[in-house]
Amino acid sequence: MGEHKHLVRRRSIAGIAIAVSLAVAVSCIPPELALLARAAWPVAAECGVADSFSCNLPYPSDRWLVEDASTATGVRLEIPTDVVPENVRSAFGDYDVLADAMVNADGFSPVTPMAWQLPEGLARDAVPADGGELIQVWDATTGERVRVNVEVSNLQTDERGVHNIIVAYPATRFEPGHRIFG
Repeated sequence: MGEHKHLVRRRSIAGIAIAVSLAVAVSCIPPELALLARAAWPVAAECGVADSFSCNLPYPSDRWLVEDASTATGVRLEIPTDVVPENVRSAFGDYDVLADAMVNADGFSPVTPMAWQLPEGLARDAVPADGGELIQVWDATTGERVRVNVEVSNLQTDERGVHNIIVAYPATRFEPGHRIFG
């Protein structure tokens, strides 16, 4: 039982580290894609500032789900290692946080925050705490709006020094097995 708790804690820490690193290590995303939570475009072979979309945002994204009939959900999570910045990966030393987090991962945690990058910066008070009409999160399974706490992240700036990352934290956990989008 102690080993299970230790593994769950390690995976929780790994998941949080990945979510935060993906939210703060960004490149540019075009305005027409800025608020899509479910991406249907391929990941570029090389990601960088000149790309037409972010390599790691929006997050979470269906682009990292691979069909796998052996899992309970029918998919498994496969996030490329290079999506997590080297400085974040190196902070864990020899411990491969991404590989450990992906073991038996058949989707995203129901408490995973959602993150998007906007083309321009925003003041921290530009977005209502509940998202208002600007940022909305929906449960595609039920068709209902999901309550979230929203903020303009101050954890990192883009290559221009601009705060343009929007993070939506679920007010309560997202319903497991449901498809959530924003």
